[in-house]
Amino acid sequence: TKVTQVNEFEPDNPYNSLVAFVVYRLTTTIKGKKKAQEEKRQRKVDKREKKKKTYVDLDKSLIFNFTLDRTMDAIGKLTIDDTYFFCCDMQEKFRANISQFKEITVVIARLLKAAKILNIPVIATEQYPKGRISDWFRLKRTFSKCNVCCQWINCFLTFNKGLGNTITELSVTEYLQHKHSLPIVQKTKFSMLVPEVYGKLTMTNRKSIVLFGIEAHICILLTALDLRQKGYTVHVVANGISSRSKEDRLFAIERMRQSNIFITTYESVLLGLVEDSKNIKFKDIQRLILELPPDSKLL
Repeated sequence: TKVTQVNEFEPDNPYNSLVAFVVYRLTTTIKGKKKAQEEKRQRKVDKREKKKKTYVDLDKSLIFNFTLDRTMDAIGKLTIDDTYFFCCDMQEKFRANISQFKEITVVIARLLKAAKILNIPVIATEQYPKGRISDWFRLKRTFSKCNVCCQWINCFLTFNKGLGNTITELSVTEYLQHKHSLPIVQKTKFSMLVPEVYGKLTMTNRKSIVLFGIEAHICILLTALDLRQKGYTVHVVANGISSRSKEDRLFAIERMRQSNIFITTYESVLLGLVEDSKNIKFKDIQRLILELPPDSKLL
């Protein structure tokens, strides 16, 4: 049958309205289906694009900033306003037992002087410096069946004295005057990241930690791992740490490298912080590094 156009009506034709209705329904149905299919296709495309998380439409500067934020931790660049110095457990009791103790003391002393010159806050800790009477009673119960009284006395003296305070050569209290520093923190936990220290860190925007002290395979390692776990960038000064044995020291350094902790030297840290020979503090830092430090026997 021949279907006439919608706009051509015959006055005496009773099917005019019916033809118009059928054509209208056919047209709208076809258009509706096409539109629905198009919308469905577009939704699939949008879903795929969302999963890809592309940033093609971002401004170039935004892309740069996004990339910089994500890779800053991998770069490990130190800046004065973003850095803390951590001095770990440089105590009198360790003097006779730690390998190269005298050599690392020279390096640490220079780092502390540099912190004062560059106005960098310092956190210093002491591991079990004075001991506790409760340990004496615990040991007394342990040796209660022993008749050798000198064992009681020796144990009492050892634990009552603890590990002693920070060595006097460092004069560490002189470098704890910064508003973001703390008085020497006494601890029993091996890691330096005790509540007092972590609380102080969270009060600042400083995210880079330069770590040095003893012992490399215990307190230094655990402090570095705790700091990394909290999102801080950690730089361990290789010629400013030590242990009782060279093996512990070397494997501690390797273990820290595996956890994305930067291993560096004191001179690299100081010149990296100064950045430019035109810096007004450069001459003061240069005087510190002019004389080579004693060989720490790391290699």
